[in-house]
Amino acid sequence: MADEIITYRTNNGLFHSVSDLDNVKGIGEKRMETLKDLVVVR
Repeated sequence: MADEIITYRTNNGLFHSVSDLDNVKGIGEKRMETLKDLVVVR
């Protein structure tokens, strides 16, 4: 999963909101539900 996040960031730049994680391959509704309270975007 970390590789997918790094690939996304490399290709698209910084995340601007937690909901941007929805665009990462492999992060679906279930995983997003788990992550949303653990992630902070500054």
